[in-house]
Amino acid sequence: MLAPDLNLVTEQRWPAFTGAVLSDGIRAVFAVPVMMASVCVGALDLFREDPGPLRVDALAGGLLAAELASLPLLDLVSATVRSDAPGMAVEEPWERLVELDRLEVHQATGFLIAQLGVPPTEALARLRAHAIATGQTASEVAQAIMDRRLVLDRDDGGLSDGEGRRR
Repeated sequence: MLAPDLNLVTEQRWPAFTGAVLSDGIRAVFAVPVMMASVCVGALDLFREDPGPLRVDALAGGLLAAELASLPLLDLVSATVRSDAPGMAVEEPWERLVELDRLEVHQATGFLIAQLGVPPTEALARLRAHAIATGQTASEVAQAIMDRRLVLDRDDGGLSDGEGRRR
């Protein structure tokens, strides 16, 4: 969202917010999406006292800052695997981001939401945790879930049907 002049009569995106920031001297707001894989997980808000559009270089800087802001979020999904143990590959955060953006990972996350009755962020974290624990990629675990070769347990130790009821 790019709002180069909050004082314009036509600017009505955030009626309550606009009055508050105008009283603090803020005239322009630029909200840049923070993405993790293909999912918008938040926004980096840029504020300016002077009205007017962002220069191209300033917008590019804001987009880069939003991209960098997503990196710690990726670490929250799961810690970077670093191990000298045989069979455990060293993964870089950028490789993980590409892995989490694969279609089968999104589809398997949907399977887990339905099976376990958990929110999307938890379903993705569980898929990723299983991948790390078993030395597999997220895509390999996702494919096993979709092929019904792998069914993850709920926290209470039971399995769930599609309605969130214990089986």
